[in-house]
Amino acid sequence: MATPADELIHRLLSAAVGCAEERAADLLSEARAEAEAEVKATLKSAIKAALLRTAISGLERQPKQRPSQGTALTAPTNSEGRSAAATTSAVADPLQGTADAEARHYIYGVSSAELELPTALTGVAGAGVSGIVESDLQAIVSPVPADFGTPTGTNAGHQDARSADPATVDPDWLSREVLAHDHVLRTVLNLGPVIPFRFGTAVHNRAAVRRLLAAGGKDFGDTLQSLTGRKEWGVKIFLQPKGPSTAASGAGRTETDDEVDSGGRAYLSLKRQNQRNLKEQNRAARAAADEWHRRLAEGASGAVTLPLRSGTHTGVLLNGAYLVADADLPAFHDTLEILANAASSLGITHALTGPWPPYNFVDRTLCVEAA
Repeated sequence: MATPADELIHRLLSAAVGCAEERAADLLSEARAEAEAEVKATLKSAIKAALLRTAISGLERQPKQRPSQGTALTAPTNSEGRSAAATTSAVADPLQGTADAEARHYIYGVSSAELELPTALTGVAGAGVSGIVESDLQAIVSPVPADFGTPTGTNAGHQDARSADPATVDPDWLSREVLAHDHVLRTVLNLGPVIPFRFGTAVHNRAAVRRLLAAGGKDFGDTLQSLTGRKEWGVKIFLQPKGPSTAASGAGRTETDDEVDSGGRAYLSLKRQNQRNLKEQNRAARAAADEWHRRLAEGASGAVTLPLRSGTHTGVLLNGAYLVADADLPAFHDTLEILANAASSLGITHALTGPWPPYNFVDRTLCVEAA
C-alpha cells in the first residue's frame, strides 16, 4: 500500500506536467488544508481524552448517595479498530455497603468459576492476576494502587491525582497498560469464555467485587453461555487504487504549436477519463465491501461494522468484527478466500486478525442493568 510520502511525490510530479504554476498553487492549498485537518483531528482526540478524565474526576468527588458506575480511562483503539475500553463497564459497589481497608481491585473481566487461571500471569501495574469467586462466577482481578489510572498515578503516584492536569497522562504508560489488560484477557480466552470489562475498571475492595458478581449473576452466566466455543475475529478490506493511464508520448522530435495544443486537450481528456475510472472503481469496491460483510455475517453468530478511522488507512473499505464458533471457523476462512479471489481484479486486499476477546459482542450495560 502506498505511503503518504509516495502519494506526495506522485502529486508533485503530476503538478510539473505542463509547467502549470496555477496547479502548483492549488496543490499547496490542498496540502495546507489536509495538514490542518490532520492537526484538528489530533487536537480533537487529545481534548476529548482530557475532558473525559476531568468528568470522571468530578463524578468521583460527588457524595456516594447511590450505587455508582466504576471509573474507566479512555483507551486507544488498536490497529483492528477494537478498543479495550469499548466493552462492559463495571459497577462500583452496586449494593449499599462500606469499603473496608483492602486494596483497590482492577477488574479485567468475568469467567466461569471453574476456569483455572495461570499462576504466573501478570497484568496492569505489573501486578499478579487472581480470581475472586462468587457462586459459579469468577472475577479476574489485580490489586492496584488507589491512584492507578490517574494523571499522577501513572507517573509519580504520590500527589493528589484529582488536582492534576489530565493531559499529563503518559501515553507510553497508557499504551503499556492497555496491552497488559488485553494480554490477560487473551490468555483467559485460550482457557474458556470470558466477558471483557472496560479498560480502567476498578472497585474499592474484594467485597465490592463479590457484590458486583452477585448483582450480575444470571446475566453474567447467560452471556458466558452464549460465548462458549466462540471467538471474535476481525476483517479489514483495503482498496488499492489503479494507476492512471498515460498518454503516448512523442519522444525524439519537436512538437509544433498545433501539436502542443492538441496534446494539452488530450491530457485533459485523459485526466477526466482517469477520474471516471477511479470513481467507477470506488463504486464497485464499496459494493464489494457490502457483499463481503453480508457473506461473512452469514457464517458468524454475530457481526458488526466498526468505524473507519480517519488519518490511518484512507483506502479502508470495511472494518468488520465477527463472532465465529470454533466449529465454523474453517468455513469462515473458506468464504474469506473465495471473496478475496473474486475481488482481486478490483484492487481489493484484506487482513484477518484474531482471535480477540469478544469486545464487540458484550452488552456494555450488563452490570448496570443487573444492579
